[in-house]
Amino acid sequence: MSLALRSGYVLAGIGLAGVSLLAACTPSPESPSAEALAACHRAIQRATLSLQVAGDDLPVTDRQAAHSQLQDARNRVLHVWAAREGLDIPETGFARQSAKAEAFVNGINAEAGLSEQDRLTTLSEAADESSAWRTRLDAALDCADRVAP
Repeated sequence: MSLALRSGYVLAGIGLAGVSLLAACTPSPESPSAEALAACHRAIQRATLSLQVAGDDLPVTDRQAAHSQLQDARNRVLHVWAAREGLDIPETGFARQSAKAEAFVNGINAEAGLSEQDRLTTLSEAADESSAWRTRLDAALDCADRVAP
């Protein structure tokens, strides 16, 4: 067999391996879209900021319960998002803030997190309306239930 023919087979084999690797990273059709996951991520960020502003106006138990619900929603959304991207990061990885999970979160925040202007707007709106935290909490939890049941 000539060198050119063998090289052609090798290149074809490499090409097929590359295609199969890309197929493994392709999001599954039943997973939520990146846009839906980003919207939920931002909704959770807004709710968290609003909860921080409400702070001392809330009983400690209410604040802790809301914070716990938001953390759970965040972990579920990030887990689904990581799985969609082909990464194996369990929900507990986000809860424990493992290095792999934190690197993923940093990337998500850079690409899909709230902008500085959005953060300031959210803080301002939350300061103007004392019940904003409840509305934002409900919206964030509803969104998380839709994309990461």
